[in-house]
Amino acid sequence: MDLTDEMEVRIIDFLARTYDAQKRYEKASEHAKNRYLKDFFAQMAVERQGFRNELRVTFLVHRPQVEEIGSTLGKLHRSWLDVKAFFASNNDRAMLQEAIHGERMALAEYRALLALKNDLPPGTEALLLRQMKTISTNLLTIERMEAVA
Repeated sequence: MDLTDEMEVRIIDFLARTYDAQKRYEKASEHAKNRYLKDFFAQMAVERQGFRNELRVTFLVHRPQVEEIGSTLGKLHRSWLDVKAFFASNNDRAMLQEAIHGERMALAEYRALLALKNDLPPGTEALLLRQMKTISTNLLTIERMEAVA
């Protein structure tokens, strides 16, 4: 299946946002005070790196010359995490709130890409649904953690 130019742009953007999520969790791990949260966020970063690698294999087999990088918005968001961590009195709660925001954004991005399922490369829909289910579960976990932080 050949990707349309529009779908290629969407996929590159999606991969960039997945990279952003990985880096956001790495940044949250740096700023968290609680050792459990540091480890949790580090684990989430590794999970997102795995998601990105799976997506790259699935997407880029159709256009192997395409290379993606993080988005400008993602870089700004990571900088915001630094600022928020500097001023927040409860760093862990602030990092959990940002993680909740990021997971909600990720779910919206997955839904938007899944809405174009007829234009996606073969096998992509099942992969996106599986990753989206994991993100949904993670969101529930983070929301529970934030409620007691």
